[in-house]
Amino acid sequence: MTLDGEIYSGSPQRFDYYKESQILSVVPNMGPKRGGTEVKVTGFGFSQGKAICNMTVRFAAEYVNPVQRQQHEMIVRTPKVDVADAVVVSIGMNGQ
Repeated sequence: MTLDGEIYSGSPQRFDYYKESQILSVVPNMGPKRGGTEVKVTGFGFSQGKAICNMTVRFAAEYVNPVQRQQHEMIVRTPKVDVADAVVVSIGMNGQ
């Protein structure tokens, strides 16, 4: 590879694609604004095989790390919020 007129060489780099995750259920589906509710998230794509990724669960714009993760189930604790409202729960991969 040439960069700014200098030639660089190195070992090949690896890029892994991961499967899209899908949530089927969130139980319980409500909790207090103070957060801390233990929630079981059930679905597909929670185990990514050889792909190493930082999987998180998003409650609106708040990211939380799983307390426990298996192939089809994760346990998370809800984050604290300022306003009581419904939020979208989704899976985040590598900060996305």
